[in-house]
Amino acid sequence: MRSTTTQQRESSSGLPPDLVVKQALSRSGYGDLRQLDVANVDGRIRVAGRVHSYYMKQKAQTIAMSVMADGQLQNEVVVQ
Repeated sequence: MRSTTTQQRESSSGLPPDLVVKQALSRSGYGDLRQLDVANVDGRIRVAGRVHSYYMKQKAQTIAMSVMADGQLQNEVVVQ
C-alpha cells in the first residue's frame, strides 16, 4: 500500500484516479479483473469484488498501484 498526499487529485491523464484504475484493470486481459468495482472512498482508491485465485487478487493490486500517481489503495478483493 502506498501513501502520500491527497487522492482527490486527477491523474496526469486528466481523469479521476478511480477511473484510471478501472480502465487499467479492464485492459489487463483478465476477465476477473474487469468485473471488479473501483471507487474513490474518503481519498482512497477502493478495489472490491470477487476473483477466483489469490494470484488474481495480487494482480489487481499490482495493476492498480502501477497506474496510481499517489495516494492509498484499499484492496477489498475476495478470493472465492
